[in-house]
Amino acid sequence: MFMREHSDAARSSHKLEANVGLSLLRPFSDLSVQALFDYLPRLCGAVDSECVSVEELRHFWEQWGGGEGGVGEKVPLYCDNGALREMVKRGGVGGGEGGKGDDTRSIAHQLGVGEDGVEGEGDRGDIQKKITRWASGAGVMEELFPGRRLPVETSKVAGGLVVVASLLTKIPNLGGLCRTCEIFGAGQLVVSSLSVVDDPQFSALSVSAQHWLNISEVRLPKLPSYLLAMRRAGYQLVGAEQTAQSKSITSYSFQPLTLLLLGNEREGIPVQLLQLLDECVEIPQLGVIRSLNVHVSGALLVWEYCKQHLHTSST
Repeated sequence: MFMREHSDAARSSHKLEANVGLSLLRPFSDLSVQALFDYLPRLCGAVDSECVSVEELRHFWEQWGGGEGGVGEKVPLYCDNGALREMVKRGGVGGGEGGKGDDTRSIAHQLGVGEDGVEGEGDRGDIQKKITRWASGAGVMEELFPGRRLPVETSKVAGGLVVVASLLTKIPNLGGLCRTCEIFGAGQLVVSSLSVVDDPQFSALSVSAQHWLNISEVRLPKLPSYLLAMRRAGYQLVGAEQTAQSKSITSYSFQPLTLLLLGNEREGIPVQLLQLLDECVEIPQLGVIRSLNVHVSGALLVWEYCKQHLHTSST
């Protein structure tokens, strides 16, 4: 019944069944760190950068699971399936299709071109490649053990940017902003009510970013005192607003500790709060429309901060 109602799941199931490499897998006895993070991704067509070797995970496995009573008792580090190991060594994907094959064929068909592209054109050999967090190993352990505190040297470095979205009222804007803040490493997102996190619209736009981002609540009546408290804590208070004295983002330098206040979708930042800010920044516009969507404005400003301070968050 489920497969009949969900065609994507049925197609994925058929591809997995046709994969010769996966047919060698023994679901219970082969459950290991090596199989999960190295062998299986390779058999499904993943490239080297999308797989995690045992060497990269050994330290974390020993720390969190290698000892007596740890997860290592149930999930060993190495996979002892020789046939599976040989298949991986030979570099065989094991038959079947890549993970995005069906979607790619569908789009290519609509474009009127074959899977190999336009004949004689664009022979660059480039493909999509998503950014992963495997390189440090910290991302792996955060996803395996979301409730456990990681050592300081492996935990995600929190940025010095606090994005205050308490004035926003539209759930899609908040959900998209949450995703943007998490991707670019903002230290915190402030909303008027934490209940928005449970809204389906929010989850659809944030795509789980709320689980990796520090989100706090500051309701409107407390917003002025919160802003003043953050200034006393050493933050530069910056508003995203077009004002008589606002500075262009093209020449503005964000301080390491910055609080970015975003305005309401219709009314912007009220004058009572503008008087509390240190500065306002604006985004140059070339068109006729007066302003950008607040999530888009926020994303551009968050990226500008991130770009200016990337070198300070590499440790």
